[in-house]
Amino acid sequence: MGPSRGDDPWRAVEEYAHAQLRVITELADSVRDDEPDAVHRLRVACRRLRATSHTFRTYVDVGAADRLARELRWFAGRLAPARDAEVTGVRLRASLASLPPGLVIGPVADRIGETFAAQARSAHGRAIAALDHPRYAALPALVGEIGWPARAGGVGGDAVRGCAYQAVRRVDRRLAAASVAPPGGARTTALHDARKAGKRARYAAEAIRDLGGDDAGRLVESLERLQDVLGTYNDAVNAQRALDDLLSSAESASESGFTYGLLYAHEQAAADDALAVLPAAERDFEREPLRCWLVP
Repeated sequence: MGPSRGDDPWRAVEEYAHAQLRVITELADSVRDDEPDAVHRLRVACRRLRATSHTFRTYVDVGAADRLARELRWFAGRLAPARDAEVTGVRLRASLASLPPGLVIGPVADRIGETFAAQARSAHGRAIAALDHPRYAALPALVGEIGWPARAGGVGGDAVRGCAYQAVRRVDRRLAAASVAPPGGARTTALHDARKAGKRARYAAEAIRDLGGDDAGRLVESLERLQDVLGTYNDAVNAQRALDDLLSSAESASESGFTYGLLYAHEQAAADDALAVLPAAERDFEREPLRCWLVP
């Protein structure tokens, strides 16, 4: 019998990376068919694979890891508009539906529906073009060039845990920077950076969770909660930006901006609520027992 994933941490990392590659290749038809959530799942797999190649790059072929990360960034970027249109469109339609009919003044539903339907069509076309591009077809070969076993020979669990620990500490630094950032665009950018760092740390912990047992599982869960809070804030901010554009279009057509103002206030409340619960999510993530297993 061969070694278990816990006995061979680099095997666990490699298997995690290849699992994401399978998702990236297997979801192509679902994205082409515009199946619900297909783009989201594909983007998550891209982020997981890219994060894995980045987090553990010290012990693999650095050039290959960087090439893979660059191509995944390109591919995920081509998918982003499709997901953004889907998330924001659904969010604004739900918010509008929650308003009493008397507060909906003008063709707000039609404008929201038509705007995001057009964005979705355009974004879907770009996603299909990315799937048809040779750069997408080359991703499996790039993963094969990483060379986990060859470059990681003789480097054991301490090195693997150390890489993941650095990813966790990066989240600490990003959260600290966000806590002192002035309100407005600077804070939004800092929180977005913390969210991205949190995703990388979560994916690193997922890849080697067999090394940490229950504590690893709890660390992943705490990062998921942190990601949910920061994601809610990010979605609200993106919705506000979309509402600014919708309001501008409505006013150009001599339509009332009243309802857009209500929707904007609703998104501001959602963003404020997310910031209010963020400290609790941070405290949960920062608990020492959740990360002790990562310290070499």
